[in-house]
Amino acid sequence: AYRSHLNSVATSENVIVEGDFVPTAEDRELLTALILKGETQGQHIGSAGVMAAREHHAEVKSQLPSQVHSLQSGKPLIETMFH
Repeated sequence: AYRSHLNSVATSENVIVEGDFVPTAEDRELLTALILKGETQGQHIGSAGVMAAREHHAEVKSQLPSQVHSLQSGKPLIETMFH
């Protein structure tokens, strides 16, 4: 899954089910591998991992359009596309 950006603002979600979606330089992967080949990724554990996650969360939250913080009925602000 990727989040597409335009001028550093999130514009859509892309969920890859099958097919040949090719991410661009402005797309950001939404999933993080915590374990690779049976090995825990050290940068994601302990207090340093928590601090890194907080910083990352604050950064990516700032990239969302400001309207996402309001509760309204209707269509989602960030479109989700399935490939």
